[in-house]
Amino acid sequence: MRGDIEGLRAVAVLMVLAYHARLPGVSGGFAGVDVFFVISGFLITSLLVREVKHSGRISLARFYARRARRLLPAATVVLVVTGLTGLAVLPAEALGPLAKNILASTFYVVNWSLAAQSVDYLAEDASASAVQHYWSLSVEEQFYVVWPLLMVAAVWVAVRRRGNPYRWMAWVLGGITAASLAWSVVATHQSPGTAYFVSTTRVWELGFGALLVFGVTVARRLPRSAAEGLAAIGLGVIVASALFISTATPWPGSVALLPVVGTTAVIAAGCAYSNTMTARVLGLAPMRFIGGISYSLYLWHWPLLVFMDEVRPGTGLRGRIAVMALAVALAYATKVLIEDPIRFRRSLAASPAKALTWGALGMASSASVAAVVLVATPTLDNSLPSWAQGARALMADPSAQSPELKADVSDALSRGGQVYPEPELAPKDVPKLYTDECQSQMDSAEVLACDYGDTNSDQVVAVVGDSKIGQWLPALDVIGQQEGWLIRTYTKSACVFADADITVDGKPYETCSQWNESVTRELIDERRPMVVVTSAGSTGARREGSDDGSEALIAGYSARWSELQDSGIGVIAMADNAHPGSQVYTCVAEHPDDFGACAFPTGEGRGTQALLAAVDEVPGSAFIDLTEWLCPGQECPAVIGNVLVYRQGSHVTASYIETLAPVLRAALVPTTESVVASSSR
Repeated sequence: MRGDIEGLRAVAVLMVLAYHARLPGVSGGFAGVDVFFVISGFLITSLLVREVKHSGRISLARFYARRARRLLPAATVVLVVTGLTGLAVLPAEALGPLAKNILASTFYVVNWSLAAQSVDYLAEDASASAVQHYWSLSVEEQFYVVWPLLMVAAVWVAVRRRGNPYRWMAWVLGGITAASLAWSVVATHQSPGTAYFVSTTRVWELGFGALLVFGVTVARRLPRSAAEGLAAIGLGVIVASALFISTATPWPGSVALLPVVGTTAVIAAGCAYSNTMTARVLGLAPMRFIGGISYSLYLWHWPLLVFMDEVRPGTGLRGRIAVMALAVALAYATKVLIEDPIRFRRSLAASPAKALTWGALGMASSASVAAVVLVATPTLDNSLPSWAQGARALMADPSAQSPELKADVSDALSRGGQVYPEPELAPKDVPKLYTDECQSQMDSAEVLACDYGDTNSDQVVAVVGDSKIGQWLPALDVIGQQEGWLIRTYTKSACVFADADITVDGKPYETCSQWNESVTRELIDERRPMVVVTSAGSTGARREGSDDGSEALIAGYSARWSELQDSGIGVIAMADNAHPGSQVYTCVAEHPDDFGACAFPTGEGRGTQALLAAVDEVPGSAFIDLTEWLCPGQECPAVIGNVLVYRQGSHVTASYIETLAPVLRAALVPTTESVVASSSR
């Protein structure tokens, strides 16, 4: 039991806790997870190498049984408690995602689930999952499953070839570590949201710790002065990472080398001298205590913070620190009452089969809790009830071919009572292109084309852009069936249809540019539509010769649309809708008798100005603005005609969009005829 490593565990978990508690100055505390990865890689590989030295083989059953005894008891207890507590305190709309994440955490694949969610534009303004911190455990568990198998294979090959098994293991590990590091740099640049969570970009961090095992003999030869300096510099780099790195830093990528190399340096120095000044500081009793409970402390702290934010939103620093103190108490109790008794129970240690069986039962219990939470989750009906009128309640004559707004719309603006969908179901009220898996995600440049409307027609209307045009599919689908149009969708998360270098949060969105080129070629060369309908939310762009992002975006729209016009394909842009600045459906749930409290001032959608400017620059293109049907008057109501208007962020519910079909049809049909006629000249 090395005191310096136990102290490093304390440093790692305190970094994470300080970051999550929003302690001022600790902007890079999330790097504590990277410290954990290096420690885990070193310790696990040490155990495996030691077993090879002693017996010449690796017992996979014993290895997995040890991991089950060490990790599953605390992880299972926290998942079960989190699920049951979530049932009591979380809003209904959060239960479905919680259930799915608990299930994914049970089987240690939640990091991949979160990676998928992180690139989902529907996650706009979504709250954090109470078990999202299990992503790092998932990365480690996946490493624990695969790495022993690779070591067994390396030993087997070495024996067959009469080679050195340790050299073979080191070469295999070195190759994997180098490949993972290279991919981490590339993936972090291309798709940072995905790269943060997936295992392939994190394996190298565990690999650094694992490779150190094969360099212990060299590390032990370090002179005292070198060991002292290496340990001090290593710890200093870790602390600097916590203080100077921030969420604006692309992560993990190459910058993650700082905490990883720093941790490796401290461990290496401790291999030479266990009593360096740094090791003595790390080995102090308080540090060893925190390090000893670090696993359970990491598990408990996050759901406590999430539940606190739900029960007492806006809690200050003192309250968050109090929650951290509660997490310490729960972690200690978990270690003493659950972790250690199971981990060191002789009957379980002596029988891998029994340990694995008990582990499976534990996983079954957390999976059962996930099922209970899922059953408690409300479900969305397939059709609008008769009392839900939506935009029809705004129409002077709902049967008119060209609906017009009433002179007085006040009676259509629901102030309380019944609402469809129920607020907790708003995040699920989305166009079917999502369930049909027809929207390309941020990490992919694949073109996904799906057909709606009259799928037997040869009159094609292409719907191209990000989720802000995708949200209009429920109305376009109806119009396509009525007009005999085939509605073909080409949508990609957060990707506008423009010939420009699109950015997201100031970072290059390379797959968007690739997707744009591919879609354009398909539209012009293969599946030529009569018209393209597009829209866009707020985004950034860069383009050579442009001074700022808005200018670059307008130029990008103009260039892309002109290319289509040159090929005889007209373009119709739809205005972006106003952004409420908060989750409207949550507000409606909190004010069931006063929906008016959730209205917000009428304004222009963030993406509208650039679209309108591009229409002015491209002859023959057209613009459709239905803002008055979303914001009739001085405010944008939360509920119109008993239909909830907004789901995630500024996205409009599929139900309300469907009720706008007559309005959009009245605007789209003549506009399409005009644009087609103009493009054919």
